Amino acid sequence: MRIACSSILPLLSLGLLSLTGLSACGDAPSAGDAGLPKPLKAMVEPVQPAVPTAPYAGVLADCAFNASRQTSCLLSTLPFLGQDHGLVSVDQIMARVATSKPWMAQRLRDVLQTLPPELLQMTRSTTAILIGSKVRPSFYYSGTGAIYLDPDFLWLTPEERATIDLTPDARGAFGASLQFRSIWRYVIDNDYAYTYYPPSYTGSRTLEDTRLALGRLLAHELAHAGDFVPPQTLDTLPRTQTVEDAIDGQATQWISTRLRAAQPLSSTVWPALAQVLYKDQKTTAEQRSYSPAQAGSLLEPDRASDAYGYFTQFEDAAMLAEEVLGYCYYGMQRDWAVTDRPSSGDYTVGWGVRGRVAEPQVQSAARFVVQELLPAVALDDCFAALPAPVKLRAGATWRSNLDPSGTSTASSAKTAEPASIRPTDLLPPG
Repeated sequence: MRIACSSILPLLSLGLLSLTGLSACGDAPSAGDAGLPKPLKAMVEPVQPAVPTAPYAGVLADCAFNASRQTSCLLSTLPFLGQDHGLVSVDQIMARVATSKPWMAQRLRDVLQTLPPELLQMTRSTTAILIGSKVRPSFYYSGTGAIYLDPDFLWLTPEERATIDLTPDARGAFGASLQFRSIWRYVIDNDYAYTYYPPSYTGSRTLEDTRLALGRLLAHELAHAGDFVPPQTLDTLPRTQTVEDAIDGQATQWISTRLRAAQPLSSTVWPALAQVLYKDQKTTAEQRSYSPAQAGSLLEPDRASDAYGYFTQFEDAAMLAEEVLGYCYYGMQRDWAVTDRPSSGDYTVGWGVRGRVAEPQVQSAARFVVQELLPAVALDDCFAALPAPVKLRAGATWRSNLDPSGTSTASSAKTAEPASIRPTDLLPPG
């Protein structure tokens, strides 16, 4: 079994990586382990189906959120959504949803109704969608074929937010011995694409405030699902198999496996650096010697769309899909920078770029991934319209680089409370 992170790996990296099923977080599977990994078990709580009368409502919790279950469910018990439906609707997706609070189901339905139809079809490679008060961060787990969503992406009222876990994410401290870190954000018109609401915020927000952030997240998580269960293979999976066996049995068809075979990453340095940044591995003297500018120059010639893509082949594919689909369907561009590590205040860019997915070698890889994830969708016009990449200004702050030209005097940096940098900019993508 595998967990594809957005990222649950840091929860798993605390002495738990010997568990089977974590290869999407960096480890290869091995025989002998079963059931939910320990970190997932800590998230388990009672959940109810969003549609109690749906055909599989009675098995969602058992197959996807049962801490005592030792084996993956058979596909005859809970098949992939696309095995039952050629084209899926919001109602059919909601029939596979279970949540710990009723409001979570309603909020998800509200956002799904705004989702581009093409992204809706990416749910065909999932068995279920689980939303629980303790789920943080969001992730995909191949042992169940389900995606698990952090409800912080969904709340609209203070009362709803009060029911979910807002424990600060410790991943921002990973790689502290390095001179640099990798940070990111999505932008529209030289400003953040969506507003950040810190835990101290006590007001409400609107559905529009959640639409882009959740749309981006879903693109990432559903890319993981489609990577392990490419839509072209759905009709070939026997329902006599378990979810886990069905996925493992077509490992050569995983999109990320074929991507790495056809268009491998070339850096010899960054795969190890990614293990430091996202798994908190110990550093070497050479790694500690890299300045932000040097670290950036080492990856610039390669085809990764983000440093997270060096972590595992699965995050490589998901990051490519996330960035290009974010532009195609939401008009968002992605900033990625290698910066310093100040003890407080803003961050200084050593190397950075806006819209890296338009770089020829990156675009080629992204085109392969999205064509595999969405084989019936023509995205040529979108690829042709990708804005040319723009370098961020080295030596300037992250915040001032909201306008890479440096000519704008305004910088609203959408946030419910002013800050020099959003904590979410410092966390692993996904």
